[in-house]
Amino acid sequence: MAETLLQYATQVPNKARRGVVEIFAAENALFELLKFQDLGDAFVYEYDREASLGGIGFRSLNGDYPAAAKTTGVVNQIREPAVILGGEANIDRQLYGNNAYKANKVAMKAKAAARFYIKNFVKGDTKTNPKGFDGLYKRLTGGNLKWGGTNGGPIDLLVLEELMDRVPGENSQKVLLMGAAMRRRLGAVIRADDGTIVTLIEWEGKHTPKSYNGSRIVVPGEDEAGTEIMQFNETRGSSNVTGSIVCFRPGENDEEFVVGIATHADQGIFEVEDQGVRGTTGQILVEGRAGLTVHHPKGATRYGGITNALPA
Repeated sequence: MAETLLQYATQVPNKARRGVVEIFAAENALFELLKFQDLGDAFVYEYDREASLGGIGFRSLNGDYPAAAKTTGVVNQIREPAVILGGEANIDRQLYGNNAYKANKVAMKAKAAARFYIKNFVKGDTKTNPKGFDGLYKRLTGGNLKWGGTNGGPIDLLVLEELMDRVPGENSQKVLLMGAAMRRRLGAVIRADDGTIVTLIEWEGKHTPKSYNGSRIVVPGEDEAGTEIMQFNETRGSSNVTGSIVCFRPGENDEEFVVGIATHADQGIFEVEDQGVRGTTGQILVEGRAGLTVHHPKGATRYGGITNALPA
């Protein structure tokens, strides 16, 4: 019988339980910020996204509004899939009776699943993997995407701030998502600037910024294979050594900005099913259904094509 991650954790020793329960928040700061809409048993999440507001105009006394002012707003219905992700923890039958050992293996599988979700949150592409979901890179086009030149270019702080301004709300409500190397490069660009903005930066040590213009900087870290999720390895024109910065606003409920979707959203997202011993190996299944929604048309922006160099 399947149990949620937290239900499973209550049945194992305290030391192992801590490893299971805290795996998401401890693994990535995004899980502290990202809210998840609980889907229940649904496989698809449907919501309406505002596309346009409709026209407004003036009219004279006893006159009529112009045709443009009679148009109504447009709302697009969006269907987001909750895709199945997870894996199996295989344990030798000689160790299968050790609950603490089993719990640690489940925690490791949950840690890998957390990293896998974050990787797809950023770079998921259903053209590459039709079983998955589209991440922020895939979704951010048009005015929500700016490139650092045809073949890439150094960080331009004005472009970064333009994209931050495009996301509604105070900067304190937004997150800047970037790789560790990009964060170091941003710090170097700030220090090389004329100094007028340094007081707007919160620093972690002497060289690494924790925030920029009030927006918290979050590094997504490594994926389940130990590879940095966001690094200077993206192709732009003739260059394949560029990187990106994403600005997004985490939603505070299921109808605002960027929100995750998942089954058992308040119980650790994943289910754990002990499938017993088969031959010499015991199997524990860890899986769930999850995805991503961007409710607001300007809920996130991307600054791509950034080279790892100082501006000239």
